[in-house]
Amino acid sequence: MDLQPVLELFDRSPELALQLLTNQFPSRGVAMDQLDTIFGRPTFVSASTKTNSLPGEAKIVSSQLWNFPLCKCPDGACTCGPSGCNCVACICERPDGSMFLVLEHCKSQSISFGGLPVRLVDRGHRLLQEVILNGAHTVSWERAGGRLTAIGLRNAAEIETLLAIN
Repeated sequence: MDLQPVLELFDRSPELALQLLTNQFPSRGVAMDQLDTIFGRPTFVSASTKTNSLPGEAKIVSSQLWNFPLCKCPDGACTCGPSGCNCVACICERPDGSMFLVLEHCKSQSISFGGLPVRLVDRGHRLLQEVILNGAHTVSWERAGGRLTAIGLRNAAEIETLLAIN
């Protein structure tokens, strides 16, 4: 999954940026109260929504489930539930109307940032990939059961908030 086009479009239109990915993978909208069940395990976004701990006091305004065509996990190692590899994509809106996107996906589904410069940053014993484009931060890291990627964060404080939830 090459996220460079998504990052380049995100600051102008989060919805169009998400649509780029939605066009690549079979997807469907999922209500937050059904997300964990359909994804096959508790999700990061549902846990953070229940505790009102998303960065910038954001709320989830839409959630989708994408089905990835090829699971690259070793047999029995996929953490995405019985329906194979998938990804949860949530648009989060801050009170001022600005948005960020959170992707939660299986470790076997690789991501790239195309030709954008990527820094490897060690934060709290986690190795993060970080891209800063047009002032917006994108971070991606492995976590228990998968990988989390957040696009459109404002600053280090929002990154730290996400890491604290984890």
